Amino acid sequence: MALKPFEKWKYEEVNKTFGYARIYSDFAPLVYWLSKKIALNENDILVAEILRGRLVIAVNGYNEDELKMQFIAPILSIVNFSRFDEYRLFSQRKISAVAPLKDGTTDILTGRVEAMVALGVQNPQHPYFFIHEYKPLNKSTPSDPLGQLVAAMIVAQITNNDEKPIYGLYVRGEFWVFVVLNGKEYAESKPYNATQADDLKLILQALFWVKQYIEHRIDTENI
Repeated sequence: MALKPFEKWKYEEVNKTFGYARIYSDFAPLVYWLSKKIALNENDILVAEILRGRLVIAVNGYNEDELKMQFIAPILSIVNFSRFDEYRLFSQRKISAVAPLKDGTTDILTGRVEAMVALGVQNPQHPYFFIHEYKPLNKSTPSDPLGQLVAAMIVAQITNNDEKPIYGLYVRGEFWVFVVLNGKEYAESKPYNATQADDLKLILQALFWVKQYIEHRIDTENI
C-alpha cells in the first residue's frame, strides 16, 4: 500500500518515517548555492522589476492560480529552464519510488508535484529541482510546504541514485524559500521577499545558478 501523498506530509513526519534530519545551522550545500553571484542580464532585471511592481500591488489579492500565472510563471520564464530536447520544466506530474523506512521496511512514496526541472521532453526522467506550494500567504491552510517539498525530493533522490544534492523551493505569497536535500539531511533558507528589489535579484541569481548546475551536469555526466 502506498504511503500518503506529498501534500499530506509534515517535515517532522518525514524525519520520523524515513530517518532524515532537518538542519537549522549553516548547511554547506545551501550556503554554497545562495552565495553564488550570477551576473544578470539588464533586460531580465527590467522584466523582473515590472513583475515586482505588479506583485507589490496585487499580492494580497491573488488566489493560488493568479499568483502562479501572473508572477511565478513569468519569473521562471525569464530563467527558461529548458534546452533543446534534453530537459525542461514539468508541471503536475506524478512521481513515485520505493522508499526505505526508518523501521527497516519499505513502502511506496508517491504524489503529484507542482513543478520540477528534469531530464526529458515528454516524461520527467531525472529530477534536479522542485518548485512547490504556490499558496497566497493570507490563505489559511494546515499544510506544511517544507514537508511536502522534502517528500517529493526524497523520491527524486531515490530515483536518481547518484548521491547528488536535490534542490528545491517553495513559495508562500511574496516569500520564496530555498531548500537543499543532501544525503539524509536538508535545510531551508530564510524567506526572500520578492516584493523587494534586492531580494528579487537574489531569487533570480539562485534560479540561474540551478540552471547552470543542471546544464553542467548534463554536459559532463552520462545520465
